[in-house]
Amino acid sequence: MTTINAVAYIVSGAIEILLPIGLGFYFTRRFGTSWKSWFVGALMFLISLVRLPVNNYVNTLITSGDITYYTYLMIYLVASLTAGVFEETARYIGLRYLIKKKDYEEGVTYGAGHGGIESILLVGINVLTMGFILLTNPESIPETQLYLITMMPWYLPLIGAYERVISIATHISLSVMVLETIRTKNLKYYLIAVVTHTAIDYLSTSALNYSILYAELVLTGFAIGLTQWAYTKIKQEPTDDTASPQP
Repeated sequence: MTTINAVAYIVSGAIEILLPIGLGFYFTRRFGTSWKSWFVGALMFLISLVRLPVNNYVNTLITSGDITYYTYLMIYLVASLTAGVFEETARYIGLRYLIKKKDYEEGVTYGAGHGGIESILLVGINVLTMGFILLTNPESIPETQLYLITMMPWYLPLIGAYERVISIATHISLSVMVLETIRTKNLKYYLIAVVTHTAIDYLSTSALNYSILYAELVLTGFAIGLTQWAYTKIKQEPTDDTASPQP
């Protein structure tokens, strides 16, 4: 059983690492965009992680009193809200000040980097490493942890890979949305992105209390809706040559 678990971890980790890089190559070749957009997206995601100490501080305050069901809801809400505010603000700053061209293709490439570095550093490397450890030296894993891994469904890591795929699609779509604020000088798109990001994180995290399937359905529904919106916007809105001049 350990072998099939190990293979699932390795396949999942490989997808989570190689997909973002592959998208970078695809978008830069397909659209003629710059790798700079990909790396700026990655950089701004990493900068947005300054929210983590904020989360820890607020969570300490929340848990200082009696722990109830509503305590956990507040923890979910704080984490979701800070993710929405910090990530979308970082996305705005990156697209507004660090990316010269304001066309949608650059926004798509930027989004691939933003969601891609999250997939690579926060998930993919850890999952891939665990897979190779399971395959080559499972005895080095603490007995309780190894037992939990071997008892879980073997395909669970592949669900994690699927989640990264739809998360990257969501990040690309949100990048288009924030870019629309810059192109049209209309703050509503940025605000919608913040609210949407917050809702995605809060609802999917809350759904985990019932089933991972419910959480993935929430994520998939948002990803489909946002991708459809972004695709329609790109097709309908003017190109970079006719877009409104930037302030």
